[in-house]
Amino acid sequence: MASFPSPALRWVAGTDPRPGTLARPTHSAAAPGRPAGMRSGPKAGADLEEEDYRHRMRVNFFAAGFLLILMGFGMFIANAMVETQKAHGCYTSGQHSCPLF
Repeated sequence: MASFPSPALRWVAGTDPRPGTLARPTHSAAAPGRPAGMRSGPKAGADLEEEDYRHRMRVNFFAAGFLLILMGFGMFIANAMVETQKAHGCYTSGQHSCPLF
């Protein structure tokens, strides 16, 4: 029989009644990616934000490029299918002067 809430959920919530179990802190005063003892000054926070902004813009640029290339390949394949269907229709109608693509 399963107990509710599960032991893992009690540990995360910090309400595990077993002795010796430690609950994880729910929040930290330190900046993300820094140890709890190091505090970031206003200059360090601005540098992190600028670096994060540049990284996001670079990733967005490459994602947009990838999507454009993917759309181009999709249009190429759709056009090839249409041309193949036209040529097939021409050949099945018995014509001998069908366009070669």
